[in-house]
Amino acid sequence: PPPRPPAARRHRRAAPALQLAGGVIELTQTLAKLIRQIKERAHEKEQLNGVQAEFRKHLGWQQQRMHSLQRDVERLHNETSWLKEKTSEVDQDASLLAHEIRQCRREMEQCRRERDILRRELDTVDAEVKLEKESSAALQTINDQGHKALVLHSRERDTYKVDADTAKLEAFRLKDRIEELAYRLNGLATNK
Repeated sequence: PPPRPPAARRHRRAAPALQLAGGVIELTQTLAKLIRQIKERAHEKEQLNGVQAEFRKHLGWQQQRMHSLQRDVERLHNETSWLKEKTSEVDQDASLLAHEIRQCRREMEQCRRERDILRRELDTVDAEVKLEKESSAALQTINDQGHKALVLHSRERDTYKVDADTAKLEAFRLKDRIEELAYRLNGLATNK
């Protein structure tokens, strides 16, 4: 190529230098921008690392909570099984108690019927006792009257006995007198 004049050479030299200076400024700006972005990214990374640490802590807590909940679920399952067994036992006991209550009610009704029968019998016996008492009172009255009559009869008998004894004595006296008179009469009759 033909040689260029010095001004054009300078101009040519100056243009790449200007381009180079513009590129350096642009690179500096891009570098500053990238450094800012790197700082922002580093700050974001720190924040994300903090969030990750918090999240890990939270996950650890959740795992502990999950283990605790699993133990609680297992315990609740065991308690539920135990309660089902106890409920079954209570149902059986309730069924037995209901049967015994029905049996007791039937026996109580039987006892009430027997009580009513005994009450009627007792009322009958009370009526009979009352009649017996009245009869006994009437017999006592008759007995008292009989005793009075017996006492009166005894007195009359004693009076009649005294009268009979007196009459006997009188009859013996009369007999003796008759015999004496008969003896006298016989003696007179033989004397004639």
